[in-house]
Amino acid sequence: MSKIVKCKTCQNEIAADAKACPKCGSPNKGKVGCLKIAGIGFGVFIVLGIIGSMVDDKKGADTSSSASNSKSSSVKSQSTESFNIGDTVTFDDSEWVVITARQLGSTLSGGEFGEDKKSNGKYIYVRYKVINKTSEQQSVLFTPSVKDSKGRKFEELDDLQMYLSEGETGMTLEQLPSGLTKTFSAIFEVPSDASGLVFMTSSFAPILAEEKAVQLGF
Repeated sequence: MSKIVKCKTCQNEIAADAKACPKCGSPNKGKVGCLKIAGIGFGVFIVLGIIGSMVDDKKGADTSSSASNSKSSSVKSQSTESFNIGDTVTFDDSEWVVITARQLGSTLSGGEFGEDKKSNGKYIYVRYKVINKTSEQQSVLFTPSVKDSKGRKFEELDDLQMYLSEGETGMTLEQLPSGLTKTFSAIFEVPSDASGLVFMTSSFAPILAEEKAVQLGF
């Protein structure tokens, strides 16, 4: 049996689920009130959903920004200072001097027991020395590179040691004791049209390292 309520206008008894009073025609305000409350509840649910979506979007943007900042923090900063062969290049933790540099042509001799190494481009030889100015021994994680006037970057040969003269060594995995100067050699393969080559010296820091370019003269 339906619940009986009184009409708010004429006090006539009517069914609770009736839309209007059969006597005076007034709307059943009890029913409308329930519907109104239900509508308000639904509206609040929608608003909360929109707010939650906005918060999630902001978190996503913050995460993306953090990742971008993390990536950019590993990029080396390059000085605008200009250096030439024989100049002392100074960092807080080290000093570098390029002793000599020359072009080796398109073929590297493998010596008496090795095979010659040929290139469609050309090979560049650089000899340099480094002094560790810190109070502790340093391990070099990234060996120096060269760049050309087009901004192209070239790393030293993976099999470098096979093509160096006796007594010479590359910087890879070398330890630099505090206060001592060590001399290294490097060979780079570059395109035949590469010009304006510079040797990139660097501080020891694995991230946020500073680079300074030494003009090689060719």
